[in-house]
Amino acid sequence: MSDLCFDVSGSGPVLLVIPGGAGHPMGLDWMTAHLARRFTVVTYDPLGLAHGRLGQPVTDQRVEEWSDGARRVLEEVLPDGESAYVLGTSSGGIAALDLLARHPERLRHVVAHEPPCVAALPDGARHRERFREVYDTYRAAGPQAAGARLAAVLEERDGRGRPGRPTSLP
Repeated sequence: MSDLCFDVSGSGPVLLVIPGGAGHPMGLDWMTAHLARRFTVVTYDPLGLAHGRLGQPVTDQRVEEWSDGARRVLEEVLPDGESAYVLGTSSGGIAALDLLARHPERLRHVVAHEPPCVAALPDGARHRERFREVYDTYRAAGPQAAGARLAAVLEERDGRGRPGRPTSLP
């Protein structure tokens, strides 16, 4: 039995959807229903949260693990000789980019929607430090505190509710 969790809907060329954030595809139903009119939409659930594992402990996540899981899902659903479209959103976008880098032969087109690849920004070191703060908060105070810290980071607040320095691209 496979430990992979995914759902399939629609018909047409294969479109693999890799969620971001908490790693679950719940909340993407409106989008996948629309896309299923043109594609065979394969919604990957890397943590199995929509498949009975909600509320269970989650280990540290690695991009390579999500990417490898996505590759294995494609092996199960993609007919021989065919390639797939991939849509990854947020952290799922990073997994989609990793999948493209390591296994381009089975991919037709990849869309990485808002992947938090902050190192590419002019002030990337500052952003990496802020994300490190989220991780440290998680380790010290748990997921609820880390979620609040992440919200502050994403909203560019300084942790005391005041606006922080905005990011600008050259």
